[in-house]
Amino acid sequence: MANFDYPWLIEDHDDYAYIKFSPIAVKALGKLVFLDLPDVGAHLKKGMPSIGIEAENWIGTSKVPVNGIVTAVNQQIVDFKSCHLTSDDWLLKIVLD
Repeated sequence: MANFDYPWLIEDHDDYAYIKFSPIAVKALGKLVFLDLPDVGAHLKKGMPSIGIEAENWIGTSKVPVNGIVTAVNQQIVDFKSCHLTSDDWLLKIVLD
């Protein structure tokens, strides 16, 4: 079983970042069933368990990879009903601390 404490790809844009699943995590997770993402405005600390994942091959809570404030949640990802994501699909936009 893979460890999903840090399954992230961070797309850095100086003062903000998009948080995505890494290609390795996308493959290992399989089809996603449910994601529980922090709300817009949430202040996150690196290492804080905050992202709930239910997938074909893993269920659990993963840790946040950066410090910052959530400014956007990809609503298309939140509203899905079971799908395969790619590493191009962003989950959160965070203004970095």
